[in-house]
Amino acid sequence: AIVAITIPEDVIVCVSDRMISFGDIFPADEDGASKAIRLNKNWLVAWAAENINYIFPIAKKVQARIEGAEATTGEQVAQLLADAYSEVLQKEFVATRLSQFGYKTIEQFRAEGRSDLGDQFAELCVDLARFNLGASFILYGHEGGSGARIYEIHDPGTFENRNMLKYAVIGSGHDMAFASLRSRGNQNALLDFTIYD
Repeated sequence: AIVAITIPEDVIVCVSDRMISFGDIFPADEDGASKAIRLNKNWLVAWAAENINYIFPIAKKVQARIEGAEATTGEQVAQLLADAYSEVLQKEFVATRLSQFGYKTIEQFRAEGRSDLGDQFAELCVDLARFNLGASFILYGHEGGSGARIYEIHDPGTFENRNMLKYAVIGSGHDMAFASLRSRGNQNALLDFTIYD
């Protein structure tokens, strides 16, 4: 997914493929899903993921938290998205790695794990540090009088402000797309050039 803000029009251009891949098990679905989700009237997210099962639970959490909040800034929504990402990541780690030991939360694991598990506690801490959902988001929208805004959200639940750069790229084609956008410079950030790029 690629999102760019035009200069000087302050128009947001978003483009992505619709492909959903399933590793090497099944052929990819070239027209699998729309990769943009509306969070509210001002904010949308584009997404890329190795596992699509995490995308909608994260988006639904954010939608519920910003419902009716008309004045929510881009940075506030980016933080909500990062927090929801972190919550889903922790829930997934508990479900796949810790529930077999009887832990219901990361906090419980941290408080009781060292005495319960001995050396295995350290191994699980390393696993937790490496664990990721393999999902990325670009939050984009208009922030009242401040204009268009773009943020990237990644593992393990952090966000980066892309407003000075005026574009963001996520997904498997990141490197080539980023290089193409980087080479264009701000002189080609007019609406026509942005859509063409």
